[in-house]
Amino acid sequence: MRSKYILRNEGTIINWRGNWATGVDYAIGDTINQGGISYICTAPHVSSSDTEPGVGGLWASYWSLFCQGSPGPQGIQGEQGPQGIPGGVMNWRGLYSESTVYALNDGVRSAEGYGYYSLQDDNIGHTPPRDGSDDEYWSCFAWSGGVYTRLDELAAPTDNTNLNVNTSAHGLCPKAPNDAVKALLGDGSWGYPLPDGWIPAGETWTYLSADAPTFTFTIAGDKRTKYYPGMRLKLTHSSTTKYFIITAVSYFNPNTTITVYGGTDYTLSSGTISNPYYSMMKAPAGFPLDPNKWTVQLVDATLKDQQNPTVQAWYNVGSLSLTIPIGIWRVYFFSDTQLSFSSAQEFTLSTTLSTTNNGCSDIDFKIMSYMTSMEAYVAPHTKEKVLNLAAKTVYYLNLMYWAAAGATHLYVNGESAPTIIKAVCSYL
Repeated sequence: MRSKYILRNEGTIINWRGNWATGVDYAIGDTINQGGISYICTAPHVSSSDTEPGVGGLWASYWSLFCQGSPGPQGIQGEQGPQGIPGGVMNWRGLYSESTVYALNDGVRSAEGYGYYSLQDDNIGHTPPRDGSDDEYWSCFAWSGGVYTRLDELAAPTDNTNLNVNTSAHGLCPKAPNDAVKALLGDGSWGYPLPDGWIPAGETWTYLSADAPTFTFTIAGDKRTKYYPGMRLKLTHSSTTKYFIITAVSYFNPNTTITVYGGTDYTLSSGTISNPYYSMMKAPAGFPLDPNKWTVQLVDATLKDQQNPTVQAWYNVGSLSLTIPIGIWRVYFFSDTQLSFSSAQEFTLSTTLSTTNNGCSDIDFKIMSYMTSMEAYVAPHTKEKVLNLAAKTVYYLNLMYWAAAGATHLYVNGESAPTIIKAVCSYL
């Protein structure tokens, strides 16, 4: 009888055990029926409600889908089929192919989902019946019961064809619109994906630390291929919707650490982070784009004076500096740099931004003026550069001069025009 037929899959004996039952000792290769679906055992066990195929919480650890379909209506009693080979061994060959030569007892799956075994040697070019019935070449041992439509039997749609994936048995998509921006949505329709630009993160974000104006939180697992610097984030914290820009992403097992900058308006502290979203767009809905909100700066309107400065020595006059957070920044400074002598001199006057308060660490930030036969001079010095910082860094506004004789005063004159050191987040 077909229900007792044995199938061999590359050395694994597949033994048909009939309907699944609890309390049964199943071995690898045992095949059963449960709810009209055939399953094959992948790990030995004694069956229980936890391992019930397709239902129990642990079923996937012990069973694999073998053949699936929905029950059809009860048919009329057919004629007696040919006698199967009692206790036979079936050599499973996979999906049927017209060009393959099948031997006696070779097993295949038909295009319609039925399981057949060959009744003859040298069986080639004889397609198994499409309805689960038997013929002189094939005998059906596993029934699909489903209704299938082969893709090569579908009529080519016209321009007016609109096939709904939700309601159509063939599962084809609706006709594509003449719109390069629209995409196929999860409900089977064509539309505009993510109309507000935000993607639900679908995970837990846990606050880690603060190093204002940047903050960190962690996510379980390695998320370095999901998040990267420059992305926009939206979240709820302390009952407030907040926006951030990612400035760094790192992973140390078992968590990913995300460093974010909240600009002038948003901070993080301990407490629950909820409703997490991320975006790869420049301007997702609600995200503030005013550059002033994503800027750290020093503005000073006072006169800073270094008396009797030494020739060719850098001075951080008035202790003017700016701390710039981790990330990529467009950094700019302006200084009315002033020098005075007791008599007319030939001299140079230089200004720079430096990571030390007594030198010039970056020649790109240095600017110099040269004068002859003058007793005093005011030089409006300004420079700009993009910095990529891996850590929070202090930049100092430093001044230096050269002359044959010593100067009496070296000034940063914020009274004439405010002294400015500004860093604008380049991810905008």
